[in-house]
Amino acid sequence: MTIGGIASALGIGASFGKKSLARELARRAAGANDLAVAALNGPLASALTDAGHRGEEVALVDGRIDRPSAGFDALVASGLPPVEVAPALLGEWARVVRPGGLVLAATGGIGGRGPSRATVAALFLHAGLVDLEQRTARGIVVTSGRVR
Repeated sequence: MTIGGIASALGIGASFGKKSLARELARRAAGANDLAVAALNGPLASALTDAGHRGEEVALVDGRIDRPSAGFDALVASGLPPVEVAPALLGEWARVVRPGGLVLAATGGIGGRGPSRATVAALFLHAGLVDLEQRTARGIVVTSGRVR
């Protein structure tokens, strides 16, 4: 089961970690406002817009995001894809973010469910992301990395 499935089962749904992601984006972007941010669900896009950014919901269909390369300042996701396909999908996430931009993902620390922090960091590194950071707030682990 993916972290998104766990969140849904707990009744958290698509809004899983949205506030944590918005706060971490603001911190990592050094307070920059009005960033073009891709979000992998509607509630995340809304939360980012409420935080002063241009949040845009994007869909991942058949492993691709139908947007040009380097078209966003950041991408945020609530959860990660299964470990078996995560490296390719994280690479796709990074493709749509400009060099120096950020990719952020919220995963759960709820009862030890979800991937370990080390696994998430390894997946981000495998996707070519650099300058990784992981922060925990209220049971949510937000991992962020910069696109080369």
